[in-house]
Amino acid sequence: MSIDTTSFASTIATIQDRYHAQSLARAKNAFAGHEMRVLHSDGVYRHLRFATPGTGMFRFDIHTAPGLLTLTGDIGTFVFSRVRDMLSFFHDPTDTNVTYWAQKLLAPSGLQVNEYDEHVLRASLATLVDELTEHWTGESRAGLTGALELDVWGADDSHDLTVRALMEFQWTDPVTGETIEFPDAYELPMRSYGTQFLLACHGLRAASLHYVATVGGVDFSG
Repeated sequence: MSIDTTSFASTIATIQDRYHAQSLARAKNAFAGHEMRVLHSDGVYRHLRFATPGTGMFRFDIHTAPGLLTLTGDIGTFVFSRVRDMLSFFHDPTDTNVTYWAQKLLAPSGLQVNEYDEHVLRASLATLVDELTEHWTGESRAGLTGALELDVWGADDSHDLTVRALMEFQWTDPVTGETIEFPDAYELPMRSYGTQFLLACHGLRAASLHYVATVGGVDFSG
């Protein structure tokens, strides 16, 4: 069959997302010059390539078969399974449904696409500290914050060492005499979806929207 090529730029530029705006902005930048090449299309058996001419940066290929979609390329390898025509699964005009799509991963597992995120851990710890010190003075809270910055966040930026420093942390408020500790710090939320997986999800969503709009023939019957 002949190879059909269409510009992907207008599709990726116009999609929106209420929950992953930052990663979507990265995806729009990464895929801005991409074209879609239909290398094979026979029912739900497809091979689609998304790439900017002259470079392999952020290139990705999509292979579909009944009940299966595989994404490979410069943004990683991910295998999903949910419905017979998997292009329909990612066809969402409103949002990139990252959490639900991660549940349908065959490889890597949904847990493996989560990475340590210091921002998430800081937010989790801040919520816990607010609960533990709600009766403290502003000066006492400032003292605790300074100690955490020095002994925990200033110790190391690796996951294991940061969590260990947090579990070993102790600070006593000179006003109340209360000692703050975090022996169960490892239970705090501290992970978020990795950059490659988020790029892949945005790419898959835009790819589905673009393919339906320019080629069609996607089965939405489930």
